[in-house]
Parts: sequence; structure tokens; C-alpha cells
Amino acid sequence: MPLTPEELANVAARTLAHYDAGARDFWEGTRDHDVSQNIAALLSHIEAEPPFTILDCGCGPGAWLDILSRANGRDGEKHYYGFDLTPEMVETARTRLEGRVPPSHLQQGNILSDPSYVFAGDERPYQILYAFDVVQQLPRKLQFEAIQRMLARVAADGCAVVFDHDRWSPHGLRMGFRKLVTKYLHVELVPRYYCNARYPALARFASKLRASGRYTAEIKAAPDGRKRALIVRPLSRI
Repeated sequence: MPLTPEELANVAARTLAHYDAGARDFWEGTRDHDVSQNIAALLSHIEAEPPFTILDCGCGPGAWLDILSRANGRDGEKHYYGFDLTPEMVETARTRLEGRVPPSHLQQGNILSDPSYVFAGDERPYQILYAFDVVQQLPRKLQFEAIQRMLARVAADGCAVVFDHDRWSPHGLRMGFRKLVTKYLHVELVPRYYCNARYPALARFASKLRASGRYTAEIKAAPDGRKRALIVRPLSRI
């Protein structure tokens, strides 16, 4: 059942409070991460003919869009968009991407809110939508709904990609234990901001999407076995 405006506002407020509480630590802890493998994986799943659109669902300061808009040629045939929960991140992304991504293509938004996927009244679908470590910031009961919101905006020849850790993978189980010890026993086995994340059950979500008969869904694992990518395509393209 879709969230009411009041429920959505409450979820956004709680998520934003958690995000703000650890935002500085998160940024300092991840600013030097090499995401080139993730970018390469993302680009390998673009099969549509240009021109086409790319949406970053939770763009933060624009790091992914920065790399994409620099490395992905023929930019006149590609249109980049992004939204983030915090206006400060949106402004940072606009400054970072000046001259390559129009300011109107970057806005404050929530992955659970349909209007967030619409820019200046343009409701065109996207050839690729992706979210990196965004779904884990949501309550577990809303994580699958977030993926469904993304899929509602995918073009027939497009795909949605969710980069995250799987709750039930060896790494997810190990990290779950470490977060519990850190949070409740106050023995810091992981940075405390990790405790706000709830890793999604990506493999279960993939099975559920395939069972719907509407999508293909597969899981790709990073070489180290930790990060996963849930890749979903509409069956109408086949």
C-alpha cells in the first residue's frame, strides 16, 4: 500500500535525521573509495540507443554523475539527472557538475516519493536508474517499495540497478553481528554510523521480482564478494 503524505514525511524525517547524524563521518569514510568498478558495471548494462537518460537516486555530492559525465562520451546524447534527500548535497552536486549537468536536473527528493523522479514537469522514463547504498538507509519494510518506485520509471529498454550489501550474504551477516556489538555493547567493531544501515535482502527481492512475471532480475557480486548489484529489466523489452 502506498504511503500517505504524512507517513512519507515521517520516514523522510527519520531517514534525514540518521543521515545528518552520520553524514560527516560517512563522507570522510567514503570520500576516497574507488567506485570505478561500479561505474564500469553500470555502463555495461546500458543497451538503449542514444539519446537516453540516466537518473542517480540519491546522488549525494554528485560523485557518480561527475565520473559518468566525464567518462561516458557523446554527452549531447545523454541526459543526467539526480536527486538527494538533503538540499546541501544537491547544492554541492550542482557546483561540482556545473557546465555538464544543468542545475534543473538536480533536485531535492526522496526515493519513495514519485514527484522526485519528475524534473521540470518532464515525466519521461529513464534508460537507467541506479541507487548506491541508498536502500539500506530505509526501514526494511519500505526497501522493496523503494525498488518498485524506481522500476515504475524505467523505460521498456532500460534497467534499474541497486548497489548495496545483501543482508543474508556472508558479509551482510558478519557486518550485522559487528553492528549489534557496536551499538548495544559499545565495543566499536565498526564505525558507529554503520549502525544506521539496514542491509536489504537483495537476493530475496530478485526472486520476488522474477516471480511477478514482469521483470528479469539478477544479482552480480563484486570480486571481493561484498558489494552486490541487483539488476532489473522489464520483460516487455524481450
